[in-house]
Amino acid sequence: MALSRRHVLFIGAAALLGAVPLAAAASSPLAFLRSIYDQYGSGKDGVPLDDNAALKRWFTPSLAALIQHDRAMADEADDLPTLDGDPFVDAQDWDISDLSVKAEDLGDGKAAGHVSFRNLGEPKTIELDLVETSAGWRVDDIHWGDASLRGLYTH
Repeated sequence: MALSRRHVLFIGAAALLGAVPLAAAASSPLAFLRSIYDQYGSGKDGVPLDDNAALKRWFTPSLAALIQHDRAMADEADDLPTLDGDPFVDAQDWDISDLSVKAEDLGDGKAAGHVSFRNLGEPKTIELDLVETSAGWRVDDIHWGDASLRGLYTH
């Protein structure tokens, strides 16, 4: 049976409509958090944070600028930067299990991320402040107990 032009247009429109929920899901705070923590599975290297483009992919412009400035100052002084581990798992080494990723929409382009897991057998809880920017959702701060990523640079 040959497809008429009308059938082809209908199939194309249906395919486009089916793709809309995927695009919408990818722009949600939960989808953003999952895109981060999916990179910490067994044998994975985690989120690369070794250049400015990577920092801008994951962090708000203000937080990325703090990290970039600290790295530049450390390089100039031939010293180590303030951040010496992976902020998403609060460790230098990891073997993540029992991962739970949740997001709470706070309205006005803000969300709270709640992540818990076991790292090398030890329980960890990470809280993330998320902000929706023109480029999509970004991390504005990460909290590990009484400390925070932004606090490393502002205290």
